[in-house]
Amino acid sequence: MLGMAKTCAGLLLLCGVLTSCAALRTGSSPIAPDETGFFMVTLASRPGVEQRIYIRKPQDPVASVVLFTGDAGIVSETRENFLLRSERLFVEEGFMTAVFDVPSDRHTLNYGFRVSPEHATDIRAAIQYLRQSAKSPVWLIGTSAGTPSAVTGGALSEGGPDGIVVSSSIVDNRSRLSSVWDADWRHVAVPILVVHHEEDGCPITSFAGIKQFVAALKQSGSAPNVELLSYTGGSVASSGPCQAWSRHGYIGIERQVVNDIGSRIKASIRPDPGGQSSSPSP
Repeated sequence: MLGMAKTCAGLLLLCGVLTSCAALRTGSSPIAPDETGFFMVTLASRPGVEQRIYIRKPQDPVASVVLFTGDAGIVSETRENFLLRSERLFVEEGFMTAVFDVPSDRHTLNYGFRVSPEHATDIRAAIQYLRQSAKSPVWLIGTSAGTPSAVTGGALSEGGPDGIVVSSSIVDNRSRLSSVWDADWRHVAVPILVVHHEEDGCPITSFAGIKQFVAALKQSGSAPNVELLSYTGGSVASSGPCQAWSRHGYIGIERQVVNDIGSRIKASIRPDPGGQSSSPSP
């Protein structure tokens, strides 16, 4: 294991320990990076509300990715989530990563909040910060219960991302979790990459259900490109079918999935005459 991190952001992702980071912040500038490169930024996203994101920035990032974890979206409670387990792989691919946490006025992102205007505003603030920080394209990546967040951000008419990725999407809202159908998917006007394991055994994230969603996205015609990446195989599951250490969380094939996602994002980027990277306009 890497050495003990010096800031709570490093502890958060390296050791799975979240201390009260909010208590360490009084201003708007980020905590200095720790030895792993992690730092925390608190954004004034809405009046009286602060939105925390946990960032790691490689040298000359090719793009930024905002990572939305599953379940309640509380980062300290989802450290085994596919995206958190794989965060370092995105950095190795050259991406600046920003792990999205719950805002200060919420204890969970569930119960409809992931598809709310307030959540969209918080996401816009994160995108704006990343554009200013890295001056490169920004993509949103959500997995499981985090997929409605990515769709909600993708539907922003102003200040939105360059593309979105939905992985192990919630396609059935019979639980407390919003599904991708509940988000404003008809107004997503950026490329959509849909990632799913064909053997996902979670009842609310079925492969049959995601194929129906992909068909609806293509029929709507609002997104300039909709692609489905599907997978089979992997390591033997060591958790329930809706939990991280199963086909639902791409156990044993994490690097392949991240590499494929990264390749698609990079392929969408075109050189800018001004020396920066940009994604094609819808």
